[in-house]
Amino acid sequence: MNIAEPLVPLAAFGLDPTVLHVNHGSYGAATRAALAAQTEARDALEAATMRFMAREWQRRLDAARGRVAAFVGSDPEDMVMIPNPTAGVASIANSLPWQPGDRVVVTDHGYRACLNAMLRLAQVRGIEVVTVNIPLPVRAPLEVVNRLVGAIAAEPRCRLALVDNITSPTGLVLDVVAVARGLAKAAPHVRLIADCAHAPGQVELDLAALGDAGASYAVAAMHKWTCAPKGSSILWARRDHRDELRPVVTSHGETPGVGPANRFHARFDWSGTHDPTAYLATPAAIDDLAARSEGWAEIRARNHALALAARDLLLDRLGNGATPIAPDDMHGSMAAIPVALPDGVEPAALQAQLLDEGIELPIVALPALGTFIRISAHVYNRLDDYDRLAGALLGRGLRGRAL
Repeated sequence: MNIAEPLVPLAAFGLDPTVLHVNHGSYGAATRAALAAQTEARDALEAATMRFMAREWQRRLDAARGRVAAFVGSDPEDMVMIPNPTAGVASIANSLPWQPGDRVVVTDHGYRACLNAMLRLAQVRGIEVVTVNIPLPVRAPLEVVNRLVGAIAAEPRCRLALVDNITSPTGLVLDVVAVARGLAKAAPHVRLIADCAHAPGQVELDLAALGDAGASYAVAAMHKWTCAPKGSSILWARRDHRDELRPVVTSHGETPGVGPANRFHARFDWSGTHDPTAYLATPAAIDDLAARSEGWAEIRARNHALALAARDLLLDRLGNGATPIAPDDMHGSMAAIPVALPDGVEPAALQAQLLDEGIELPIVALPALGTFIRISAHVYNRLDDYDRLAGALLGRGLRGRAL
């Protein structure tokens, strides 16, 4: 597998060629094909706004939803398009009938914005948030599954669990299907949200299988690894749970007769005036990258190989006893490397300095686990990118760190 050269040229994206892009995971990068599709949809919208919204919007959205649903293994009837995964988690959290003292279980590798949605519940609904620690290094995937299922099942007041399919700060691929299956046996009263924000395009996602295993809900971003325009994500709900969900903003879709007969679709499709063109451009992003390669299986395999090679290169160059935080099969297209910063240097300050130098790299500080850099590998990256990154980090006094 060739990781010395890009699989897809950088020119296929709107990315600045003078910047070192090793952080696709945070915000993604839209392909020019997706941006062109978005422009076409926006031009149609702005040319005749009432005609578009009253006559064209639902048809166009249903077509886009069908293509996206096929990509993520969902029946389109069980999926809606939303602006971002955090909005989906907030919609779920605010739709459930909470009682004071109910508990939500999260992990210490969770995405901060989604964790904040749960902390907000604690403030306004009187629930309790319980955090499960996932220690590093991880020796095997089942170690995490057993730890999570055991901790959740041990909380008799737990109503909801939020578990990442791929952890945002540390890039670990967690077996959420196995977690769902374990909870279905050990704690069937607990509803599971699978936070799959990073999954589409990075690993193979099968939402129907996730539902069959026992998960209640999932959210996922299409603007990250599938390279759709910003503001394109999905919310999936198992059919026996979907009709209880409401968007954060109650709008026209709540009115009987407005929108399609599927009330889940109606409520979320008609949730207030916004620019919907990112949703409509998502199929173009999926299909463009597939056409530029042998398909998404090749993209995932190549990016995985590059991420592991880049991780090993950085571990070697940064030295100081740093080793992988998990087995190779617990990584997709991202990897986190434990690092030690020079005395007196804060992670946010170093990250800002690197941005000023044209290097896009997240530096993550986790309270119980220390500081990490998190790299991403996508189709426009090559192995030399990470050699250049290593030189920049060493030049600023950053070194590896043993766990």
